[in-house]
Amino acid sequence: MRKTQRGFLLTEAVIVITFISIVLFYLFWQFNNVFSVYEKSFHFNSVDGLYRTSEIKTFLLKTNFSELIQQLHEENIYIEFSDCSFSNATPFCEDLMAKLEVENAYFIYENMTSFINYVEHRQDYGELINYLDYIDYDRNYLGYRLIIEFSDGQFTSIVFL
Repeated sequence: MRKTQRGFLLTEAVIVITFISIVLFYLFWQFNNVFSVYEKSFHFNSVDGLYRTSEIKTFLLKTNFSELIQQLHEENIYIEFSDCSFSNATPFCEDLMAKLEVENAYFIYENMTSFINYVEHRQDYGELINYLDYIDYDRNYLGYRLIIEFSDGQFTSIVFL
């Protein structure tokens, strides 16, 4: 009787070890994805960053933002406006940008395809390239978008109009 069951224990052990290895690898992969998303949530579209970006949007809506739209139509890709050169209320704008700790502020089209292509072919944009891959945007919407980079490394983006 013992001779007919020879190797059964070895086969059973190999099957169990293989199954447990696959399950552990799958769990490791899933936890790695969760930690990656968790890390991005601290740098991309945080609640604090969205609130600060909303304050900039409110400021733009209450001032003459039509110059930004006109410049965007002329330059055709993006407008960097953190220097407040567009605003009639330049001292207020500069104070707002300083208090909100804005590093860079981009005004772009909602269809960000040309902006993404432009940034990917440049070396000086750093983490912005990773953030652009994170944004979910509508290619068919004809509006605009604000992308704000803060001095603490956070990025946020909201639809403007």
